[in-house]
Amino acid sequence: MHPGTLVACGLRAEARLLAPLPFLATGGDGVRLRALLAAAPRPAAVLSFGLCGGLDPTLPPGTLLCADAVHGHGPVDAAWAAALAAATGARPAQI
Repeated sequence: MHPGTLVACGLRAEARLLAPLPFLATGGDGVRLRALLAAAPRPAAVLSFGLCGGLDPTLPPGTLLCADAVHGHGPVDAAWAAALAAATGARPAQI
């Protein structure tokens, strides 16, 4: 992963799964995450990592999803999302 990439997690428990990344931030909500981003040097990219359940009852446990759009925020970088999905075997999804 590019060293200029900030990995953002909403929950500390999610961040612990990725530790000890030097470019990891935990937000908890949009207000806190914006404050963290404002206090740090501007990242080249932001990767949001999180765990969830119950998105779709037809998906088996352990399914990886890679957002190609985020409701309320619009599209994501299509090339980066495609490369990440290809590298991980994740399914594209609108989240």
